[in-house]
Amino acid sequence: MNNELFSFEVDSIPKGKPAWNRSTGSYKARKRAEPWLWAVRQAALSEALRIDFEPLQGNVPLVLEVTYWLPRPKSHFGTGKNSGVLKKSAPEFPVAKPDLTNLTKGLEDVLADWPRGAKPCVYSGDQQIVDHLTCKRFADGRSPGATVKIYRCI
Repeated sequence: MNNELFSFEVDSIPKGKPAWNRSTGSYKARKRAEPWLWAVRQAALSEALRIDFEPLQGNVPLVLEVTYWLPRPKSHFGTGKNSGVLKKSAPEFPVAKPDLTNLTKGLEDVLADWPRGAKPCVYSGDQQIVDHLTCKRFADGRSPGATVKIYRCI
């Protein structure tokens, strides 16, 4: 795609959006997810400031492309003299939690107006996202985080 509007990298372990607990009236696992959400917001705001980017207002249709880079669990590696060596049985793709949809919900919100009432940093609302290109991979050879790109849909 050559209509890229905005891109940035996040260096933090991706976490899914906290789920709402109806019985308690609060979010589950909020404390675990907030450092990730703040890291996304900070990375987006830093890039916006660097390139003098103004949040996209109104009805601009956007495509969100994200690659989440997840750390491998310790169980994927050998022990003793083989510590740090990936086991042959280790999966190629991260098929365990967090699920891709939950990761993306949180990221979409952060790029708009998270925390509630904050000034939008990339777009005015996640309703502007009309298409997703998302994937999750293991962060083999790089630090955990995300690569985020936003395109104008044409």
